[in-house]
This record gives sequence, C-alpha cells and structure tokens, in this order.
Amino acid sequence: MGPENGGDRNEQFVVVRTGNTIATFSELSIGKDLFFPPEVITLQVERLRNAQRP
Repeated sequence: MGPENGGDRNEQFVVVRTGNTIATFSELSIGKDLFFPPEVITLQVERLRNAQRP
C-alpha cells in the first residue's frame, strides 16, 4: 500500500478465558479508530459458558 492509500494501522485484541476454553476476538482497521462493542464479547462469552455446562 502506497503513502497515498496509507494510514495508521490499528489492531485490537481481546482474550477471554472461560473454564478450560480461551477465546480471542480481534479487529483490524487502517486509517480509522476501532470500536469493538463489548456487548458482542459479553454475548459470546455467555454462549461459551453455557456450552461448557454439563
């Protein structure tokens, strides 16, 4: 990518451990700020918890 198309590269990583499972969430953006909605992570973590219950 040349300078005319360039921008800051922003990466965001969230790592969550639920029981014996580790989940990672990542987002990549070039030229704009990131916003990873916490509601999405909360919902997915709850699904992981529920899937691990006997």
